[in-house]
Amino acid sequence: MKRILFVISAILIVTTVFGQEEFEIKGTIQSKDPSVMLYLSYPINEKEIQTDSIKPQNGKFEFKGKLYSSPSNASIQMRHAGDKVIRWYLRDDLSVYLENKPMQIVVKDSVKYAKILNSKINADNELLESRIKPYRDILNFYIRKYGHSSDTTDPGFLRARDSCKAGIAAQMQIRKSFIDSNRNSYISLVAFQLTDLGYSFNPDTAEKNFVKFTPELKETKLGVAYRQKIDIAKKRQVGRKVMDFIQNDTAGHPIKLSDFRGRYVLVDFWASWCGPCRAENPNLVAAYKKLRQNNKDLQIISVSLDESKVSWLNAVHHDSLPWTQVSDLKGFKNEVAVQYGIDAIPQNVLISPNGTILATNLRGQGLYEKFLQYMR
Repeated sequence: MKRILFVISAILIVTTVFGQEEFEIKGTIQSKDPSVMLYLSYPINEKEIQTDSIKPQNGKFEFKGKLYSSPSNASIQMRHAGDKVIRWYLRDDLSVYLENKPMQIVVKDSVKYAKILNSKINADNELLESRIKPYRDILNFYIRKYGHSSDTTDPGFLRARDSCKAGIAAQMQIRKSFIDSNRNSYISLVAFQLTDLGYSFNPDTAEKNFVKFTPELKETKLGVAYRQKIDIAKKRQVGRKVMDFIQNDTAGHPIKLSDFRGRYVLVDFWASWCGPCRAENPNLVAAYKKLRQNNKDLQIISVSLDESKVSWLNAVHHDSLPWTQVSDLKGFKNEVAVQYGIDAIPQNVLISPNGTILATNLRGQGLYEKFLQYMR
């Protein structure tokens, strides 16, 4: 028995060691500045980013390491002695995808324009980025010029806003076209997040497009995550029975959603740090009070994605929110948010007295009238 256990343990150790994904980058650089340093930042687990640095020697450099998963998105940045902290759009850096195989990079005087060799995934990424770049450059120009403007009536600001909207729409169409023409490319899978899995996406439409990817892509870590995201979103579609949950309120008392059965309930996801959420709260408060005045029994359970209890409670008090508040103070890892597939806020779900989802993401002016459409 001891020999069997030893053999099993040895197999597990060997499997763990040899199962780890490793990357290797070998590069050449033509910069004559002896102070040049290169920095490679890449994920080592779900939360942490590791940054390795190296000073090129005789026009050459090399990075090696272990990947948390393959492929992994990373960035290489070039810095010179005396460089100060600069805005993100002025940094000399390059986005790359690391895989468990060697990769070569040729750098002249700027890493931003480096050439990546022997890597299909990076070639695909470069191709897509080259098509998007003209629109992104225009967007960045207007952000720099009008990003801090408070005069929303300025003709220049309005033209910039319209141009940005058109540019964003054009980028979206470019990504969709790229995906349709490259269903076996990992970069298409990455782009799918923006084209089909954005804020308040339609899971039925997303699924129809997702199944067109190759089996190999759907089995990647990213593909599995997309599948899970689509499946969870289906569970909060209109007409579905709502998922029950329990979470503590501001006093630490457990609140169970099913205890509100027999009433209309709005489950509202928000946070103290979320500007759009805070801007929407006055609309929700006004609609809630008007419903109460007209004998309409709407219960609201606000699920906060805060991590600080002080910030959470201060926001509840400042915004005068009179209804039930719950949170586990885990941010976007909030168990109810994860259960409902919430990765962007504000979002909400309106539930009927029998526990059926009636509507999602009701907000804005005229919120009272919107509620009345569903509250018979």
